[in-house]
Amino acid sequence: MAVGGFFEMGNRMIYKSILTAFIVATTATPLMAQGISGISVEWGSTVLTEDDRDFGMGDLKGTAEVSLGTQFALGASLGIYAFTGDDIPFDDGELDTTSFTLHGLYLPSPDTAFGLFVTSESADYLDDPVNAIGVEFGALTQTSKFDVYYGITDLEFGDDEYTFGGFSAEFGSGQGWNGGFTYDAFSPVLISVIETGSIIEGRRTNYAFHAGYDFSNGVGITASIGRIGLSGEEDDVEIVAQDPQSYFGLRVDYNFGPKGGTFTDNRTFLGIF
Repeated sequence: MAVGGFFEMGNRMIYKSILTAFIVATTATPLMAQGISGISVEWGSTVLTEDDRDFGMGDLKGTAEVSLGTQFALGASLGIYAFTGDDIPFDDGELDTTSFTLHGLYLPSPDTAFGLFVTSESADYLDDPVNAIGVEFGALTQTSKFDVYYGITDLEFGDDEYTFGGFSAEFGSGQGWNGGFTYDAFSPVLISVIETGSIIEGRRTNYAFHAGYDFSNGVGITASIGRIGLSGEEDDVEIVAQDPQSYFGLRVDYNFGPKGGTFTDNRTFLGIF
C-alpha cells in the first residue's frame, strides 16, 4: 500500500477525531467528579505489506475507568475505525466503523480486574448495529499489562452467532522500552479446502508482535508486525490457509492513572483488522 494511504486515512479521520474530542470533553467533567482511575487514548495506522494489495486501517480509540470504592469500577470506551484501499469491496467510507463499549469490573486486587462488557457497533453498509456481550480480564502494573476477552454478537451465521475474542500481553523493561504480542479472532468463516474439495467453518485470526517506547509523560509509540490468516479443523486435522496477509502498524498512545492506563480496551468485532 502506498504511503499516501496513511494520509488518506488521516484526512478521513480528522472530523471523527474532532467528534471524539468533543465527546471526551463533554463527559470528562462529571467523570472527574466521580474520580477517574485510568484513561487510555490510542491512535494507530495499519497497512498490508504485500505489493499487490492495497488495504489499510486507521483507528482512534479511548477508554476511561471510574472507581466505585476499592473493588468495583465502571468503564466506557469509544473506537473509530476507518478503512481505505482499492481492495475494499465498498464505496469510500462505507466500511468505516464506530464502536461503543461499556465495562463493569470487579477488582479482587489492585492489579487485576474481571468484568462484563456490552458493545454496540455501526457502519454505513449495515442496516442495523451489531451488538455484543462478553467477559474480560485485565491485569495492570507499572511495567506490564495483560488483557483477555471473549464476546458473542447478535449477528447470525446460519444457526450460529458470530463470536470474537483475543488476548494481549505487554512487558516493560522499567527503562521505557517494552515489547509484547496480541491475538484476535472471530468465527465462523467459510474455508475451502483444496485437497478434499470440502468447505468447512473456521476462524479468521490476527496476531502481531510489537515493540515500543514509553516516555515519562504517559505518551508512548509502538511499531508492530503481524499476520492475518484463516484456520479451522477437518476430521481433527488443523487446516491453515496457505496465503496469510502480513501487515505493518504504527501506534501512538497516551495513558493516565496510578498504574499508567486502564484494565480494559474498546471491544470490536467489525474493527478486527
